[in-house]
Amino acid sequence: MKSFFYLSLLINLLIGCSSQMTLIDTRQVIIADNFISQDSSVNSDTKNIFKQTNDLNNKKSILAENPLNDPNSIMSMRSVYFAYNKYQINSLYMPLIYEHANFLNHHPKIKIVIEGNTDERGSHEYNLALGQKRAVALKEILMLKGVANDQIETISYGEESPKVNGHAEIAWAENRRSDIVYQNVQE
Repeated sequence: MKSFFYLSLLINLLIGCSSQMTLIDTRQVIIADNFISQDSSVNSDTKNIFKQTNDLNNKKSILAENPLNDPNSIMSMRSVYFAYNKYQINSLYMPLIYEHANFLNHHPKIKIVIEGNTDERGSHEYNLALGQKRAVALKEILMLKGVANDQIETISYGEESPKVNGHAEIAWAENRRSDIVYQNVQE
């Protein structure tokens, strides 16, 4: 009977771990872990699985507290998109930019790199310059909102780092962007 209990508990835990969106109830893992640790008939592989599951759950809980990793937070969005051949930022992106500025202002040791990108149309040199203008435009808004200059680095990849491969407007629209990349955030 004990073996059946352990097996069903292990299967439920593994099913819970199979989805990244499902957090296992920490209390259940701790209770099961403590119960198994006290029972000498449980083999070390089973004990290891419970320990790994508990460690995974603790890491997910820490990540869920960080707004940069919360898929329901505006902070998880890190791309600002541009119109063709433009580097002016659409006002639709201001709430996103302001949230990142607020976060950076409250965490002055965190640094970001803003990566400017373009679609494939235009010469290599033109696209590098346009990508840099897009990155700098985003940097300037962040600085106007109080983010320190030394927290922000800009780089242009031009057309060299497409998000979507293709030779049509749907791909080009995804590639005309600036990405905010956090450098020293603990996960």
